[in-house]
Amino acid sequence: MRTATLPSITAARLTLVISAGLIVGLFVMPEAYAYGGAAFVYINADDPVDSDGDGIPDVVELALGTDPNNPDSSGDGIPDGWRLRYGLDPRANGDVDDDISKNGLTVFEAFLWGVDPWVKDTDGDGFWDGFEVNWGSCPANPTCYPHTGILGDVNRNGRVDAQDLQLVINAVLGMPTPVPANVTSSGGVNALDIQKVINIVLGVE
Repeated sequence: MRTATLPSITAARLTLVISAGLIVGLFVMPEAYAYGGAAFVYINADDPVDSDGDGIPDVVELALGTDPNNPDSSGDGIPDGWRLRYGLDPRANGDVDDDISKNGLTVFEAFLWGVDPWVKDTDGDGFWDGFEVNWGSCPANPTCYPHTGILGDVNRNGRVDAQDLQLVINAVLGMPTPVPANVTSSGGVNALDIQKVINIVLGVE
């Protein structure tokens, strides 16, 4: 059994206890989902009833106000259980086009690709999830990532140009970049990476 504290759109937090793939404990802070009061549900059973198979026991769905016989209570194409695991209201459907993490993927796209809607780079390979999807690689698999085999091709467009240089400069300045910008692999991104890309663009290397 493991306990996970998940983010929510408000300052509130959801705490879930997940066992055997089922959410078996839930604590909702007062602000969450505008309940107007805290709700606590705990199922102390080895096999709680989950009629719709969405990962949320019926008793929890009844407490939340979702439909225990419908895995997608809001009808937005995203199962209630997935929404709840990521701190999203399982009763809502107005956020499917929101890009919560600002990584280029909407909530619905994050669900389709099996990634965390709150995280820019779910698999931790240095490439933001939206970038990987647009490139055609796998945002949930760190061994599958965009590559062209061209040194200095930071944005993976098949050539080294001013866009790559700008990405490296942005990284050196501490700005978030959707791709790894460490061209020289010499530790952190620094002036050496900028010079390397300049040299490649100028044909010096």
